[in-house]
Amino acid sequence: MIEGKAFDKLNKDLKNIGNKLTDMSSGGGKGTIPNAITDLLYIGAEKIRGTMIKSIAHGKKTGHIYLWEAAQKGDTIIGFMTGGAGGTFAIKKRSKPHQASAPGEAPATDHGELLRSIVSDQRGMEIEVGSQAGAPYAEYLEEGTPYMAARPFLMPAVEKHEKEIVNDVGKVTFELVQKPFEKI
Repeated sequence: MIEGKAFDKLNKDLKNIGNKLTDMSSGGGKGTIPNAITDLLYIGAEKIRGTMIKSIAHGKKTGHIYLWEAAQKGDTIIGFMTGGAGGTFAIKKRSKPHQASAPGEAPATDHGELLRSIVSDQRGMEIEVGSQAGAPYAEYLEEGTPYMAARPFLMPAVEKHEKEIVNDVGKVTFELVQKPFEKI
């Protein structure tokens, strides 16, 4: 291999580019991801969360209209119902009718537990959006059960924003990687 002054500048430039890329991708040795990318991931997670909430709170609902609901201790009981799993529970008259969702529609909000439980998070190059404690039935709504067809609200929201998030992160990543080459 022949080395000489002709390669000195090229190798110096290549070394500088490599150092900048290493610094950019590892946060100067701290293993962090550039803020421009984590910011986009957080924004993407919030878009998914917002779409989930909108579909539950304002989406089309064409299911059964209920005039009763499960009774709590101290309520005036109007009868008893048998659930899909075979258990019996007391019911009371609702203060106003409830329009349920039909299979395939996002769940209809009733008391707001599911809406209040939806959170988003971003860690590293991953985002999470879902239902936290407070609505333990969220998974049953999303995926269905042997007794109830699914009322998906997470997957449609992810599918709506997935391409946009990946494209935005790819574009910013490309811009960040391109910067060390601009001075050559």
